[in-house]
Amino acid sequence: MSKKFAKKLTEQQANKLLREIPNRNDEEFENLMPRSKGYALQNGQLITKTPTGSYMLWESRQDCLDGLRETFAAKPEHVLHGIFKADGEFPSTVDDRIRYLARRFDLPVESLSKSVASLELVDEAIRKYGQRKALKSPIFEAIVAYVGEVIRSVTKGEWDMKLDSDGKTWEPWIVDQAGRRYSPFMVVYKELDSDEGFSIWGATDGEITSK
Repeated sequence: MSKKFAKKLTEQQANKLLREIPNRNDEEFENLMPRSKGYALQNGQLITKTPTGSYMLWESRQDCLDGLRETFAAKPEHVLHGIFKADGEFPSTVDDRIRYLARRFDLPVESLSKSVASLELVDEAIRKYGQRKALKSPIFEAIVAYVGEVIRSVTKGEWDMKLDSDGKTWEPWIVDQAGRRYSPFMVVYKELDSDEGFSIWGATDGEITSK
């Protein structure tokens, strides 16, 4: 979206305009950009505030909204859309999801030792369960949870949830102590979406050793 008709404001400049010009909270803008704030000015302009506290003044509120709609319409859906329904609290549910995975795949919980080698059991279980069926919620989230825990265990990392720019899709990452980032969700998605066979065990090993 072009910013030709927008300019940056300091917080002081923004507050001055908001005091001087009648305005209202812009729910239409905030529905498009849930993490930002919008103030529709009576003169047709728009002031926006990002989650990091940056302000912009848009000469035409309508042009801004139209540009956002065009941008979102052109943007393809996130690969996790519809199959990863967890939110930012996903890490706190990981243990429960792994227990669900063990029950659903008829695996002893203790066999899910969080080692890379244990993913061979998961691969075998998925082949019995159905590769395409495993691309659906909630089993997909459970597989991502376990692959993430394997990566976390090997790398001594931590979970890091990131909200995508679409404002609704949460991405579960692992970040190790050196700041290297690993994406268990993409490891699982790419393998299960493949038409040429899959190996979550091999892909996870590759994700770890490639950093």
